[in-house]
Amino acid sequence: MWNSNGSQGQSTSTTESLKIKCNGNEIDATGLSGISLSEKIKQVARDYQIGKFDIYDACNRVINPSEIERGEFTGPLTIIRFNSAAA
Repeated sequence: MWNSNGSQGQSTSTTESLKIKCNGNEIDATGLSGISLSEKIKQVARDYQIGKFDIYDACNRVINPSEIERGEFTGPLTIIRFNSAAA
């Protein structure tokens, strides 16, 4: 589970087109990687008033912040609100 506050990790670079999906919208994250991508994901979550969330990659695999920062995922990324009632 992610939290939309705080930052961690280091930056790497990528040149692929990357989208972040949230609430039926696609946000362009092309050119972002590492910590800047993690921060963009948190910003998108804040923009949609999502406090806690999970991130899924294109393979429908839940990924964590360190995997994002290392580039160990397949895009696009999807933000899913964490449902604490179901946990």
